[in-house]
Amino acid sequence: MGRAAGSRSTSGLLLRLLLLLIPCFNVSLFQVTGQEASNPAYHADQFIYPNNGAWSYRNNFCDLINANRSNVELENSLLGFEIRVALMEGSLTKFDYTYDEDGTVLSQKLSEPYPGPVPKLLDELCERSGCTWRNSYYTHSNDLPDDKTFTDYILWLTDVYDLAADWFMPSMDRLNKGVTLTYGWYDASIIMVGKDEGVTIEVEDKLDYVGWLRPFTGLVWYAIIASILISAVVYVALVRIDPNSDIPEQELTYSEAIWMFATAVTGQFEFAPTTNASRLFTFSIAFWALLVISAYTANLAAFLVKRNQTLTLEIETIDQAMNNGRKMCVWKGTQTDSSIMNEYPAFTAGKDYIRTIKQADAYIKVLSGECDIVITEQSSWDQFQRNQLINGNCTLRQIGDIWQRKDASFVLKGDSGQYCTSYLRDVFDYYFIQMEADGTLEDLWNEAVEYVSTVNCDAGLGSVVRHLGENQNFLPQMNNDVDRKKNRVLKSIAAKSAGSESGALVSNESGDSNSDQLNMINMGGVFILHFTLMAVSFIIAFFAVGLP
Repeated sequence: MGRAAGSRSTSGLLLRLLLLLIPCFNVSLFQVTGQEASNPAYHADQFIYPNNGAWSYRNNFCDLINANRSNVELENSLLGFEIRVALMEGSLTKFDYTYDEDGTVLSQKLSEPYPGPVPKLLDELCERSGCTWRNSYYTHSNDLPDDKTFTDYILWLTDVYDLAADWFMPSMDRLNKGVTLTYGWYDASIIMVGKDEGVTIEVEDKLDYVGWLRPFTGLVWYAIIASILISAVVYVALVRIDPNSDIPEQELTYSEAIWMFATAVTGQFEFAPTTNASRLFTFSIAFWALLVISAYTANLAAFLVKRNQTLTLEIETIDQAMNNGRKMCVWKGTQTDSSIMNEYPAFTAGKDYIRTIKQADAYIKVLSGECDIVITEQSSWDQFQRNQLINGNCTLRQIGDIWQRKDASFVLKGDSGQYCTSYLRDVFDYYFIQMEADGTLEDLWNEAVEYVSTVNCDAGLGSVVRHLGENQNFLPQMNNDVDRKKNRVLKSIAAKSAGSESGALVSNESGDSNSDQLNMINMGGVFILHFTLMAVSFIIAFFAVGLP
């Protein structure tokens, strides 16, 4: 009896201990094996253990290479491997959250209706290669300390995990520091987005002392002066060659001839030719003067009208935006930010370059007028332009062409020796290319865009579409006071012509005043005609002298 009682007592104690442990298993075991929540076994605080292999959760893939060194085949070579993944919280990975009354997140798990394109990509890669990942990932926030960039973030993530799954852009600095990327599946081409309106420029109303010179370029004015002087010399020569000329030689001086031809340009005709040579020559000068006067009068009128118009400046390139004083916003710490800073160090050091903590904030500042342009990525814009909270009135549009063509992808450590992580990249590259060939990548992207779409600008101004993403955390800071995450997105291609570097001016009249001036390309034929007739007059005069 005594032993039986002791046995029952021991059994009861074990039962009570088991009941106490059940909640722990419910959180850490059941959710993990249910492939919904982060596995706390792979937790690592950001930047606490950088470059420290003792805290690394990375797998060793070297045995896979050694076993197949003579004949490596990538298909199904990851069968049974549990990939340790750093999963980013953002718009490409959807979570369901449970909050307390104060807005604190109590639990977080992958969304059951739609987990997002990144988990779907990982599912597809592992289904094809034989690996698993949902039981061995940990979710990290994209909120970085002020002194850290996404390059720092990548270096830390790839030191601790096999794979950082989101969209990361390549750079020489990242590659130099040992980061490698899988096959590009995300269009991270850098573009500009702004409000769908030009910038109206009021022309300053002031006295223009040389406005009368505007119809012609300087070269045309020099040609007119040269024509008057040469014509005067030729006319004096004709008078002296032909004794039967209309003006006696002693009455015609060079200054008198210059005056006659100068007044001819204004429309006054002082000639009374009697010989064939002089008649042809004076006809030439009269016709030349008519064409010059007509062109000058028409272009002067157009110039004066245009001076009273307002011009609309259409920005097409980043250089134009900077040259015209546009304020630009960018997501701080990203490779897009770094690319702009490297290319335009002077501009980015000024007050017109604004770096935001969150990607959505850059768009919001454009809507509020704090920025004129957001410098972003093509795929980011693909999703933001379909979000009602950002573009509900369809007021935003892509500006100009792609500034830099880039792809983005998952990142890993470029390790071919210690853990042979490069082998994981090779396997995933193989299946990424396969997925692109069979259309899976395109289908996953279309599904992702459809899920977040809440407005359709193509169907009309701000036409709301069915809300597919009830649980999406695309702009949570605008939905409630709980600050959830940053926003990331996927893929598309745009192409259109860029304007000149000074900006494109459009209104009732296009271009600036200088572009409307008549030049020698326009007026050259007038001068050629006059000088041709002048030469013919010379020939006629010489023949007339030789006749009896």
